[in-house]
Amino acid sequence: MAHIWEKPIVIKNNSFVFRGVYYTIVAELDNWYESGAWWHGEPVLNFLLVKTDPKGLFEIAFTPTKEAFLYQSFD
Repeated sequence: MAHIWEKPIVIKNNSFVFRGVYYTIVAELDNWYESGAWWHGEPVLNFLLVKTDPKGLFEIAFTPTKEAFLYQSFD
């Protein structure tokens, strides 16, 4: 099951904190770009699908200014 979060996160040393849990990215499984509603001025986002320790599977999106947000998580 997927959960949409769209929450800002800070990634340091290949790690981030989400909901009080410290996650370390152990693998980048996929990478793609989505343009969004460009006609409304939405930026192109760079998405990463990552595997973490402790066990987790997350989509992280990066804006053109390199801000990161946790887009969704998978059970």
